[in-house]
Amino acid sequence: MGYKILYDYLKGNIDVYIYNKDTKFQDYLPSDIEIVMSVHKNDNEDFEIYYSKKCNEFYRVTNCHNIPIYVIYHIDIFEEDKLKEFILKKNLHNYLLDNWDERLGLAERI
Repeated sequence: MGYKILYDYLKGNIDVYIYNKDTKFQDYLPSDIEIVMSVHKNDNEDFEIYYSKKCNEFYRVTNCHNIPIYVIYHIDIFEEDKLKEFILKKNLHNYLLDNWDERLGLAERI
């Protein structure tokens, strides 16, 4: 996980084409990623969100195409404020894992 050359490539591109079975989308992300959310509603809204403490970034990973010769992942990079906005806009707060609602400040009650 976490090859710098692949991460640098990701910073300039959104779609990642993987032709080699030994390469995974995780190789494009920092090695300290942890899962924040896993959403599997339908084909249009299947994605996972990961966080890297080292880079202080969130990554939304969507598997766009899965055919025999390659896989295409769409990877968006979010800062925390944009991630919160995305979660609230799409009403996804119930999909947050492992106390991430508290960590993002979305669990506070009034």
